[in-house]
Amino acid sequence: MRKSIDTYVYGIAHDNAEFIVNGSESIADYIIKTAENGTGYEEFFDDDELDETGEPTAEQIDELKAYLNENYDYLPNFRDGKRRIVLCDIIDFDEFQAEFNRQKAEKEIPMLLNDAECVFEDGNCLMWIDDDNNVVNAAKNFLQSNRVKFLVRNS
Repeated sequence: MRKSIDTYVYGIAHDNAEFIVNGSESIADYIIKTAENGTGYEEFFDDDELDETGEPTAEQIDELKAYLNENYDYLPNFRDGKRRIVLCDIIDFDEFQAEFNRQKAEKEIPMLLNDAECVFEDGNCLMWIDDDNNVVNAAKNFLQSNRVKFLVRNS
């Protein structure tokens, strides 16, 4: 599987949340059905993992399905409103992730960020937040207080 599989799957779930919520049992179910009905599984693997025909092996596909069913057997949070994407370049990733999880568990994160969806991978954090000035400002303040470089974009 590609190294950034979680970020990739999360992006699919975010971009297709309405379809997943209205027609699938889970994120995993949606991805597997979509792959089997036409798109294939190649996009979930790095090029060097594919065989000489450019396809993953049956064993790799089974491993991917098991991973998806184990980790993405739930429906995404669907929001009618627009979301913003925040990409963070985190210097001390382990410290930031620990602090983020601690603050979330102890309800210290600004209430406006409770619905933020986050993926931590390879020293980066990708967050989807509500496209509301108060939420965006809360995210900026939280990140600045933790000395994190970040970029906010419309999704």
